[in-house]
Amino acid sequence: MSDFLNKDMGDLLIEEKLISPEQLERALEKQKNNKNKLEEILISLGYVTEKDITKTLGKSISVPFIDLDEEKLDEEMVLAIPEHLAVRYRVIPVRITEKEEKFRITGETIKKLPDEISINKLRRLINESFLRTELKYRLKELNYEEKEIETIISHALVLKGEILLLAMADPLNVFAIDDIRLITGFDIEPLIATEKSILKAINIHFGITEYEEDSDINDFVSEEPEGKEENIELKRLKKLARKESIVKTVNLIISQAIQDKAGAIYIEPAEEEMTVFYKIDGILHKIMNIPKDQQESVINRIKLIAKLDILEKNLSRKGSFTLIQASEEYGLTVYTSPVTEGEKISITILYKEMAIDHDKSGFKGERKLIFQDLLLKEPGMMLITGPSESGKSTTLYTALHMLEGSDKTICVIGDYIYSLRHITEIELNPLKGFTLQEALKNIIHQDNDIIIVEDNIPEKETLELAFKTALKKNLVLTATLPGCNTVSVIKGLYNMSIDPFLLSALKGIITQRLVPLICPHCREIYTPSDEEVAKFGSNADNPVFYRGRGCDECKGTGYKGRSPIFEIMSVDDHLRSRILKKATDSEIKEVSIKNGMTPMEEELKDLVLQGNTTIEEFLKIM
Repeated sequence: MSDFLNKDMGDLLIEEKLISPEQLERALEKQKNNKNKLEEILISLGYVTEKDITKTLGKSISVPFIDLDEEKLDEEMVLAIPEHLAVRYRVIPVRITEKEEKFRITGETIKKLPDEISINKLRRLINESFLRTELKYRLKELNYEEKEIETIISHALVLKGEILLLAMADPLNVFAIDDIRLITGFDIEPLIATEKSILKAINIHFGITEYEEDSDINDFVSEEPEGKEENIELKRLKKLARKESIVKTVNLIISQAIQDKAGAIYIEPAEEEMTVFYKIDGILHKIMNIPKDQQESVINRIKLIAKLDILEKNLSRKGSFTLIQASEEYGLTVYTSPVTEGEKISITILYKEMAIDHDKSGFKGERKLIFQDLLLKEPGMMLITGPSESGKSTTLYTALHMLEGSDKTICVIGDYIYSLRHITEIELNPLKGFTLQEALKNIIHQDNDIIIVEDNIPEKETLELAFKTALKKNLVLTATLPGCNTVSVIKGLYNMSIDPFLLSALKGIITQRLVPLICPHCREIYTPSDEEVAKFGSNADNPVFYRGRGCDECKGTGYKGRSPIFEIMSVDDHLRSRILKKATDSEIKEVSIKNGMTPMEEELKDLVLQGNTTIEEFLKIM
């Protein structure tokens, strides 16, 4: 039972004639010898049932009791909230019911009003909802006459008088109520139900037998980093981070993110609570709030899993771990950043099954052959570029799987997230002076055919060292470099004043993006503006454009899923000479196209004309 049950429960049960004073006395006596709650002891003695306790508690806090074993739930409403929130908060939607009508002042309301009614004062009430009595009161405060008030109300938008009945084990949990209200869009009326009946209903409607913490996640809790003594404070923090409630919370956050195919998790502390967001198909969704008193322990739990020092709170850090869930493997990279209210956590998720399936990763047909050719050419530098969350890690992992059957020796410098038998992995440790520069200096003397750097290189000195290494080795580098296409990446290298001699090591560039796809459940034809069509510049006769209207399947965004698009430049001797001579952008592009490059702009246009994405996304990227 929930913690809000208090020591007065015994008296409440006596008032309801469910137990006698003598029975309460015996229960209190037994409680002296153990740590169980009074209600648990009363149940164990057979004096009352969980239902009796819950009913009594509901009556004491004026929350109606609902017997879920006898109640038919609205299946559609039950599934309107995520499974992980139902489990976390021990809640389940029951049905929608009617409530008192609400009124809303809108821009359309104002347009319809007679000229004699002053509308300036109404503007502050736009899009706020009021019950009739509340709205009348507010309008009187704004000095409207009775006749004017009735006119305004008669033209106001009447909102559906609907409210969601929510069965809760803890109806005083305001965080749960706020989260469910945000997700469903309904006002919430809590009902109290036994925890057992709620879990049973979750089991029936979500199709799970039981919700257990994922042992695979727990397996990755690291020991304290080498060199740190386990002092009293460290032991205390570790103990709090390993509490069952904290473990379950973190497991739910990670497991549900994977289930929802989120690309990233963001955990942001604030003054009163901590908020969890998922980025799904490039769009940010608020998932849950975590109470302030759990904030530090949740963050420390994640840091332990990612093998980060939980005592270090003032510096940005990066860690990682691999997770196996439902027989699939996922690579998670964890970033911590100090903020005013504590530490912010960002977690990116690599879906390794997508990289193994070359079709899903975007490398199929001729493109796959070009990619393989670039990988196996030696020596030289291949750049995999794109903005943050453009799928570069997936492309890198795809490359590793393509190389699996080759006779090449491979070394990866970066995070320990790959766990492949045929590669050597080197972890950087800047705190101990083992930087990327040091790693490159050391590895050039080792017997590796292919070196892969899974790290962004912002400074010129390290990038030049990477190019020097590529003159002798086959080096693949993932980087966030300026430019939306391969030609602009070369221009960015020019602007960094990279030695032209070093640029001769360049053998290929891949620039990529992840493009949001129109939701197939709410796709509709629409007509963009003339300006948008002109910027799009299609040569097609009477092109048809589509967009997503927004529905439950896409959470109202109009998009569902993302597709990778690429621009692959293969650098031969002719193109290399053009690059070294700093030819114009158009010259480099022309030679690249002759070498077989399909400009990203064309690939993206095809997606638009096929009805897979919107003209808006095209203009946003290009």
